[in-house]
Amino acid sequence: MLYLGQAFFFGWGPLSLTYLAFFSLLCLLAMLDQETHRLYDVFTLPMIVAGVLVSAFFPALLGGLWGSALGALVCGGLLAAVAWLGSLAYGREAMGWGDVKLMAAMGGFLGLRHGLEALLLASLIGGLAGAMVLLLRRGKGQDALPFGPCLAAGGILSGVHLLLEATFPA
Repeated sequence: MLYLGQAFFFGWGPLSLTYLAFFSLLCLLAMLDQETHRLYDVFTLPMIVAGVLVSAFFPALLGGLWGSALGALVCGGLLAAVAWLGSLAYGREAMGWGDVKLMAAMGGFLGLRHGLEALLLASLIGGLAGAMVLLLRRGKGQDALPFGPCLAAGGILSGVHLLLEATFPA
């Protein structure tokens, strides 16, 4: 459905195909994280570089190279701060560094504004998922939920928002 919706709304141009590849990687990483609770550097590190380089081809979309790099640094940095503070609060790793790298990649592909939007959406999705687990499993908060699928969902939603703004300017 993602591919059909992409083709219907945005066609098959270079911008659309670039973000279709980005969305596909997000789906792959969401499935890997759900299954293994790991986000592998072999995917996330090249995504950071690719996300920033995309801005060279579509400079008006993300505010140029600096806008994309700022998105990667701030979005990844915010999640790094959350991981660090969570580790201090809980006395153990609260969030994996794969999530931080994925968020940096999303900031590169989405820019600062849409990257922060993706992080907000991911947090809301993760909060709802955690609440559902507690209610349905009557859990005691001991179940570790991977955050990667939430990040991927937030990234796809925010990416579609970015493409809609680029395709249908106000």
